[in-house]
Order: sequence, then C-alpha cells, then structure tokens
Amino acid sequence: PFSTLGSAPKRPRVEKGNAESQPEIITLDDDKPKPDVNKKSQSDIITLDDDDDDDDDNDNDNKSKSVPDTKDVTADAKEVAKTFVLMIPPRTNSMTEQDSVNIIRANFPGNQMSLKFNGSKEEGGWTCELWVNPTAGSKQKPLFCIASCFKPTQREGKQQASANAVATLKKFCTYIEPNPTWFKEGRTPDFIEKRIPCKKNPRSYLIMTKKDTGHITPQVAEMLLTNFQKSSNEDMFFIDTEYNEKEKIQLMNSSQKFKLGFRHFGSKKQLKDHHVCIYKEKPAAEVVEEARKWGGKHPKFLVTLKKP
Repeated sequence: PFSTLGSAPKRPRVEKGNAESQPEIITLDDDKPKPDVNKKSQSDIITLDDDDDDDDDNDNDNKSKSVPDTKDVTADAKEVAKTFVLMIPPRTNSMTEQDSVNIIRANFPGNQMSLKFNGSKEEGGWTCELWVNPTAGSKQKPLFCIASCFKPTQREGKQQASANAVATLKKFCTYIEPNPTWFKEGRTPDFIEKRIPCKKNPRSYLIMTKKDTGHITPQVAEMLLTNFQKSSNEDMFFIDTEYNEKEKIQLMNSSQKFKLGFRHFGSKKQLKDHHVCIYKEKPAAEVVEEARKWGGKHPKFLVTLKKP
C-alpha cells in the first residue's frame, strides 16, 4: 500500500516470512534454504543484505528490544527526521512486520543504508553502527548514524542496531503502520467476509470472483492488472474460494511485472484457503498527507504525526 521515498521491498515467497529486497518467482513448493554467511573482517562496511542468513520465520530471534546506544545518535536522528517518514510495512501474509532488520531494509533500500563493524572475536565482539541516507536514489554514502551497539557477533550486532534504529526513528519521525481494521493481522476483514462492494465514487477497491475474471491464465492476469493500473481503484481482492492456488500464484507473480504490491490473508494457514490482494503502493508522504486531510485518521494506516 505504500513506500517510503521509493518502492518498499517485497518478499514474493508465499510464507510467513517478511519483506526482502529481491523479487523471486513464486512456486508451489518454494522453500529455499538460505546460504550460511560468516564475516570475520576486522572492520567492514556492509549492507543488511550482505548477511542474509536470518531465519525470518523465527520471530523470537528477530524481535530484538532496543538497548541504550553506545554513542549519542540524537543529533543525526533529528536530522533524518526533518525529511523522513518511517513505515512499518505489512508482510505478504498481511501481518504487521515485526523484524527490525526487515523494517530497516524496507525504509533504506540499496545504498541508502550501511552497517559499519569494528572489532574482532579476540576483542570480545564488534561495535556495530547503522548509517543511513534518507534521500532515495542518492549516490552519496550514508551520512547519518542512527544506531550504535556492541555485540559478541556481527549477526547479533546487525539485529540489535536495527532494533535500536527503529526505536530511535519512531521517537523522532512521523511514522505509519498497518491499520488493524484494514489488515486484521492476517485475518479476513468484514467487508471481504461479507462481500461488501466499495460504495465510494470513484471506487477505491474491487472484489473479484470467477464471474468477473474467468480462469486466471498469464494473459488474463496481465489484462486484469493493466486495467487495474489505469483505474482509480487502489486494491483488488480475489476471493479465496473462487480461485485455486495456481491461479493465486499467477496473480502474485504477474503483479511484480507491474510493480504492484501483493498480500494474502485468511483464517486458515494454507495459501489455497486465502484471499489475495493486489494493490498500488503509495509513497509514505502521500499517506501522511491523506491522514492530515482526514483529521489524522486513515482507513488503511495508523499515522503518528511528529511536530517538525
């Protein structure tokens, strides 16, 4: 539904995991092991994706709590907050993202973020600093340090620095997060359960059935998504019982070609029992402006406004 100063990375694999930066083709049995990465350099500048061996499904490991930084990052954080809106994105399973590493990845893609490690095993661990540049597409190296910590391993340092950074940004920045009335933490909202069509004019969402689309082939998916892009609608919902798993995967794969977001949700665990939503992503600044117009409230997102 939104992105911050650019497109938010999406994880195309259909599972309980979280957002990643590189699109992949979804398959019916996509469960790829991740490579082991063990960095031992004395002083490194790396990106979050350089150490991509996190088990994203292990929420207990990834929900690090923030701790006091090993150096004062307040001045840099306030500088970032002047122009930056933090987003807490939804996962592809429609639950709110909890992993701090994935939140940082989504907000500072590519060269907008780097981690600087200094230390060794002999010294008892590494100092980890997380540096960012909030300007999308900038070729400039990250200028602002928004987290600093000391941990026995670089992996722990990455996770802790990300947790500290998210906590610091939430303290100083305007931020947005999924509205539970719309996303329902992965469950089905009432308007989909009851098949309630959008009554706004122009409409903001469509509820699709086989009567509307016929069987979903690659050609049909492209036609539907082309028309959707041209319309005023922001979300297109495909009802769980109307489409088989192969058709749902086809829709989600095709959405990436059109640079559209996708998510799935439902009361059961399997994709075959889930609804699928294809949606247009919005810049975070646009979401904030909509919330301001509507008195601080937004139907899809909770917006916490901070004074400049």
